[in-house]
Amino acid sequence: MGSDLPDCDDERMDHLPLYQQLVWNALRQDGAVSIGDSLIVDGVMCGMVKDGRIVLLFDENRAGELVAQNLGTIYQGNNTRTWLVVDPDVDEATFRELFNEATADRNVPRAAIATFVREVAIEIRSLPQLSKPDWDTYSMVADVSDGFVKVMAFRYSESGPPVPTAAPEHDELFWNLRAKTFAANGRPWDVVLVKIGRDTTNLQLTFLSGQDADPWRVDPENTAMAQLPESLRFLPGERPEPDDNPPASVADLTRVIAADVLAVAELGDPIPVHFNEDVNLVIGDRTTTTPPAAAWPVVSRHRYAVWAGRAVNGAAGLLVRARGSDPETKAITYEAIGVVRLSRVDRRADGGYQARVQSIPLPSADDLDELISREDLAELLRRAADRDPAVVSGWRRPVMRAPLEVADLAFGDVAEDLLRRLPMPLSRRIELMIRPEHVRFQSLLNQLREIADGTPPESETAQRLDRPLIDLPPHGIPVLPNDIWLTPGNVSTITASAFISDKALAEGWLAFTADLTVGRAAMATRPLRRSDTVNARGLYDLTTDQIRPAIVRAVLPGEAGRSLVELAPAPSAAEAAGRGLPEPAEEREQLSTYLELLHRAHARDSRVVGTATGSAYRLWQASRFTSLRALMSWQIGQLGFGAQAVLDLQAIAWPDRLQALTLVLRGVADGRPLETVTAEAAGIAAAALQLR
Repeated sequence: MGSDLPDCDDERMDHLPLYQQLVWNALRQDGAVSIGDSLIVDGVMCGMVKDGRIVLLFDENRAGELVAQNLGTIYQGNNTRTWLVVDPDVDEATFRELFNEATADRNVPRAAIATFVREVAIEIRSLPQLSKPDWDTYSMVADVSDGFVKVMAFRYSESGPPVPTAAPEHDELFWNLRAKTFAANGRPWDVVLVKIGRDTTNLQLTFLSGQDADPWRVDPENTAMAQLPESLRFLPGERPEPDDNPPASVADLTRVIAADVLAVAELGDPIPVHFNEDVNLVIGDRTTTTPPAAAWPVVSRHRYAVWAGRAVNGAAGLLVRARGSDPETKAITYEAIGVVRLSRVDRRADGGYQARVQSIPLPSADDLDELISREDLAELLRRAADRDPAVVSGWRRPVMRAPLEVADLAFGDVAEDLLRRLPMPLSRRIELMIRPEHVRFQSLLNQLREIADGTPPESETAQRLDRPLIDLPPHGIPVLPNDIWLTPGNVSTITASAFISDKALAEGWLAFTADLTVGRAAMATRPLRRSDTVNARGLYDLTTDQIRPAIVRAVLPGEAGRSLVELAPAPSAAEAAGRGLPEPAEEREQLSTYLELLHRAHARDSRVVGTATGSAYRLWQASRFTSLRALMSWQIGQLGFGAQAVLDLQAIAWPDRLQALTLVLRGVADGRPLETVTAEAAGIAAAALQLR
């Protein structure tokens, strides 16, 4: 069989030992894997050996540029033009640079540099010696090894000698950076130079290794150490120009710096956009996505994509990077690495979306001590956990640490925990990420307080924050009589005619009920989006957000023979405002009685806890339910009620709800069939609505 590679001249340089050494260096970084002589970084193979030649991965344009520079040829072993066979004539330094570039997402990770720049800029700007405007530039050198960090820093004015100045005391910051970055020559760096101007947002980083680093070492044996104060000064023409609008604070400075550092050069072209408001995703999380089969060829080619709540121009989204993919299942695992703004959103021919993106810098840390005391935070977390199981387990997340354990964390870490823990649309979650930290923390505390004060709980899916705060429409809205099981906080997709879809989107509301009768319960929903095409039956996919149950006050004639309904608040609406709730001691007694009855009923018929899966089930198993209303909310969905009974039970006041559910459990515990007692309980709920 003929080779896909050109013949190798034995007198040329053998790159294999150097490649193997560089692969070994890469393996010390998180996310790098070696299979044979192939190097896989962040789930993407970026280097391999074929017939003794080194083959490296670039994008197609860059590979073409390197071929034009006579640094290699395009590998012909597949149908892409992204693999470069490195020319054996290139010298060691050039080979290191090529390897470094091909594996740049790991060897020069932007996120690691961005984190360092943010943190070191904050610490430098916070130095007391820099609080006065008597300096123009600041420079520091850090001599870093595995066992120590030695630093030296100076501040400078237009004229005058260097003034010794304090430097950040944060060894871990330098060690973390050194573990994840390399110098320009591809070698681990030994010295980093940091320079910053007082009246500019520019910050310069220079990494040096080996002999290049020796003159800059903070070591008495360094004969050039006496020249360091002047050597660190900005050179003529090197000093950055003052900004027209210099940063007023550390937060302003780091926002601008992060915007520059996090800009990803590869994202000049459109990248895929995945959107779903009901995904709980923040920076650092991983998620596995299965795009439609038609979109796979395009989506799988891109290393980057966006997860957003909405695919619209101007929306903020999470920039995600592919960590691996499975062509057989057509699944891609992404990691969220930053926040971006969408522009030029467009629909592809395969039905998916794409957009150009611009990075949005993340705000710097704030002082959060004035927002809440430790005692008040602990009490707020306890009360919220009593109200809603989702506060214990996290909204659509694996089980998290217990809420009361969170109270002992630093306030910044508390904010990070609440951002992951609390229910909210993805758009709002992303928006909070880019707000100043004190604004974000206050907003999260407000949401936690609303839950603690009586926001109706949801067990498995946890309600959206805005649901109990949205007023019902004062006029008639479209209604679909349908036997659909609905519960507040869920998002569901149905098929609907063009008339219903257009009318619902125009009104902003759509009601569902299984019994279109005055006085019965209906679910008020907010339409979110509609598919662009119809199915084989001529119907559209319509996605709606289930807000809360209401009562049908009137049935009105509408267009095209379709009815409209006027809605009135349900008796359970008072609970959202904290009215009519039992006293804590009374609720604890009722909760204990209900749990004892539930255990007795479960011993007779395990169906009383439904499918025996999910966060709420685990809470019940671990005896961690502390809220009676939260427990009843979960039980409504587990006892096998019909769609209308589920609506009625959610709509009636909590004492009537407790009576109906207790009747079911007591009946099962006494040996009666579950189907018989649930029918009786449904009758109690319907009667309670008629008596309101």
